[in-house]
Amino acid sequence: MGNTDFGLQSEYWLFVLKLRTPNSELIPYNMFPYYFIRFSGPLLLILVGFKILSGYSLVGRIQAPWLSNLHINKTLDALLLFVFIFHALYGLRLFLIDWGMVKYEKILFWAFTLLSTGLFVFSYIALF
Repeated sequence: MGNTDFGLQSEYWLFVLKLRTPNSELIPYNMFPYYFIRFSGPLLLILVGFKILSGYSLVGRIQAPWLSNLHINKTLDALLLFVFIFHALYGLRLFLIDWGMVKYEKILFWAFTLLSTGLFVFSYIALF
């Protein structure tokens, strides 16, 4: 009938099954920034879009009172700040690894995680 050689498809499913086994890590520490960047990029687009729309609502160009309240919401601002800082610094980490610093991957992960956390805490205290 058809081709019974699944090729890459079977390797993909073996990879998926390996991810779901209880003894393996779901996301190892060296892959967390990679996945974080992939998910935080679209999230940043959505959050910045809401921030822009809520600014228009605040000045009266869009008639939506719930949207203008969103512009002054500190939780949204803190989330936007957190996602932006971690996205930017994990992106810089990924750039350095691609540039040839692969042997320092674990050090870069912890350094950029601590730097991002410190920068977020400092920014949160300074702004709020």
